[in-house]
Amino acid sequence: MNTKYKMAIFDLDGTVLDTIYGLAFSMNATRREFNLPEQPQDKVQAMVGNGIRKLIERSTADDKDVDRGALYDYFMSYYGEHCVELTKPYDGIIDMLKCVRNSGMKTCISTNKPDAPAKDLIDSLLPDLFDYVQGQIDGIPLSFRHRSLKETQGFSSITALKFISPYGICLIFYTPFL
Repeated sequence: MNTKYKMAIFDLDGTVLDTIYGLAFSMNATRREFNLPEQPQDKVQAMVGNGIRKLIERSTADDKDVDRGALYDYFMSYYGEHCVELTKPYDGIIDMLKCVRNSGMKTCISTNKPDAPAKDLIDSLLPDLFDYVQGQIDGIPLSFRHRSLKETQGFSSITALKFISPYGICLIFYTPFL
């Protein structure tokens, strides 16, 4: 192994994959389904962070008498069917990930995106570039980044963190949305 680091852990949305178009398109498809007006992509982008339930809560803050549970269910179904076609890797990310893997480091995704779409996106758009992908599963705490942002002041400006794990020294890469 050519590096002291054993593992690189990446966030998914806004770090490895450009998912904002798919999230905004799916949010607006959901709003249309429930007879709510669409929102501009930049407005939806400003609402992203902390998961789909939080996106729906923020998107419907000014809407009266909405069933957020029904919106969530519809969004998840729609996004699950369309997320791959509406998402793309950032320029240069594939080459960078190959370099990281060639250095001998393990590569992982830890994201608050629901587990099934997260794995579909990686399998479809970045096959064979990650050793492990973990998305959000109901009842399991959010990814490291989101827990840290809630529990620790000052993390919002840090884009790479170093920590010791049972696997050795690891790096965590993410893009804060705060």
